[in-house]
Amino acid sequence: MFDLNKIVSELVRKSLHSDSILSLTAQIGRHLLYRNDRLSFKIWIGHLFAILRDSMLKKKAVVWTSIFIPSELIYAMGCVPFHAEVFALVAAYLNVGPEMIHAGEQEGYSSDLCSCYRCAAGLVSGSFFPVPDLIISSSHLCDGSTAFFRNMAKYYGVPHLLVDVPYGDDKNAEDYVSRQIKDIILQAEEVLSFKFDIDKLRDVLTTSNETRKYYERFNRLREHVPAPFSGSRALTYVSGMMFISMGTHEGYSFSKALCREVEADIANSRPAIPDEKHRILWLHQVKPYYKNSIFTDLKDRGAVIAAEEITYIYWSPYDLRCPIEALAGRMMENINLGPIERRLNAVRDMVSRYKIDGIIHFSQWGCRQSSGGAYILRRSFIEEGIPFLVLHGDCADPANYAEGQTKTRIQAFLEILEST
Repeated sequence: MFDLNKIVSELVRKSLHSDSILSLTAQIGRHLLYRNDRLSFKIWIGHLFAILRDSMLKKKAVVWTSIFIPSELIYAMGCVPFHAEVFALVAAYLNVGPEMIHAGEQEGYSSDLCSCYRCAAGLVSGSFFPVPDLIISSSHLCDGSTAFFRNMAKYYGVPHLLVDVPYGDDKNAEDYVSRQIKDIILQAEEVLSFKFDIDKLRDVLTTSNETRKYYERFNRLREHVPAPFSGSRALTYVSGMMFISMGTHEGYSFSKALCREVEADIANSRPAIPDEKHRILWLHQVKPYYKNSIFTDLKDRGAVIAAEEITYIYWSPYDLRCPIEALAGRMMENINLGPIERRLNAVRDMVSRYKIDGIIHFSQWGCRQSSGGAYILRRSFIEEGIPFLVLHGDCADPANYAEGQTKTRIQAFLEILEST
């Protein structure tokens, strides 16, 4: 029987002592294209491996960046943005996470840390990641991110430029972030020997605004009952594409294709799961990317992830008259930044829009910025009559996944839904 995961895993293992990383990624890319016949998925895989290819071949300057730095900034610089977190989760998806995590721990990364960064550290130690020319990251939402990228800057001997994002979101805070972005552009010009073009930034933001329209359309389509698109798929590749491609023509093509596919599924009565009974909202940015039974267990009981927090469009369209300030505003608008009430109100909006019956908050090991508010959210929604499950787990390390306990907790949660 054709087992794609087994084939890809074996390809990766064979390459652990190989110098031909580019050949390996080409093989993996070709195999992955057979997984799904949807155009949106093919665009995702194509863009993902184009970034890896271009960064490995150094076709342009390579800027490592955290997922909360808008990718539009890096594309406007004419550089290749490389998101270590995204590629670490791709490694987990390809069933080689445990080996890379072990390698990361051998480099001194504690098992108490987020497995995403332990996996990324292992990939770095095996030379699976491209060498950066510059690293740009932000301080907000993820403590592990700041420390990881600081360590990587020391490891590679390149500058690390940090955007310090404050807790508040008033005009003074936005001006503070805007000034930092301007300063980072000046420093990047010196490090990378280029001249920043503000009109190119406007072009990139224009493309991003058009892409955003399609993502808004995608979210409106998902209000349909029964759900036309599963959260498992959204967490697998839609969220990743939103991080790494905003401002590119590939990102625009992806969002447009995604909408057309969902429109066709609605028109042809092709729901995400048969016999939908319960509509679930998935909170937090990730899911377990290794083999697990969570989504199968939900599907078997008629429960579908109708929406997820990570694909919620929280930011306003970019104001092209003041593009730097618009980028700062995008960073400041994140619903996980600031008081918990901000996130609570956004989740309430999702519950209403998507006719949600119950909420699952996936509390990723080591992810304090989201998990810290989980029980505050749980108390609020239980008081409002919405069943709420805080599901502890891990996105990349299957050693932290207790299948029996997870099954029991999901079954108990679904029984509550069935009784209401």
